[in-house]
Amino acid sequence: MSKGWRRPLSLSLKSLLGMFSPDTPVGELPVLPRFHDGRTERLCVVRTNQDRRRVLRLWSTEVKIEGNDTSLFVGTIEEQQSRGLAGLITMARDNGDYERPPAMMEHLLADRFAMKAVRRADYENQPDNEHQWLYWRGGTLLVWSKIGR
Repeated sequence: MSKGWRRPLSLSLKSLLGMFSPDTPVGELPVLPRFHDGRTERLCVVRTNQDRRRVLRLWSTEVKIEGNDTSLFVGTIEEQQSRGLAGLITMARDNGDYERPPAMMEHLLADRFAMKAVRRADYENQPDNEHQWLYWRGGTLLVWSKIGR
């Protein structure tokens, strides 16, 4: 939170009605929930910068790290911009770039967290017709607390 992240506005009638105005800034549009492996987000925070916002989401897993019984979380960070749909609705839409945001997070979190960037050696980025707008080359950022280590 000290780096400018905050909880997103809660879903309400007012925030949903804001989607019907083309002038609603991306920071005032609702952050729609996402699911991972059938689970809702345990943490969702946003950081708005002019006409873009970054959304950091974490989901719990059933995996425990041996030795200290620490839970493993998986997450994503996406960059969103407002986009009009059919001239009727304004939504915050993910720009599909999953390479740049983890590098930005690495810079923002370096003072409090230990990190390691890894890349799947076997990953092949072959877009299919359904997800051509996504850009990810298999990079992943592993993050853990420096406290108590």
